[in-house]
Amino acid sequence: MVRLVREPIDVQALRASLLRPEDGAVVTFEGTVRDHARGRKVRYLEYHAYESMALRKLEEIGERARREYAIRDIAI
Repeated sequence: MVRLVREPIDVQALRASLLRPEDGAVVTFEGTVRDHARGRKVRYLEYHAYESMALRKLEEIGERARREYAIRDIAI
């Protein structure tokens, strides 16, 4: 599953949707925002993406991970 979203991700629900008793692990990566950058206070972040290209690249990353690590399900 590859999606670009504007709302916060419910990590607990996502993890629960991927967890299966026959699998050995669920691995997640969560980034957090620092409160500073280049010596200045960060007040907010704004992200922009060329959606079709971003989705295509994320699909490529997911497919490569599936091939190289025998991953059953992936959420990006």
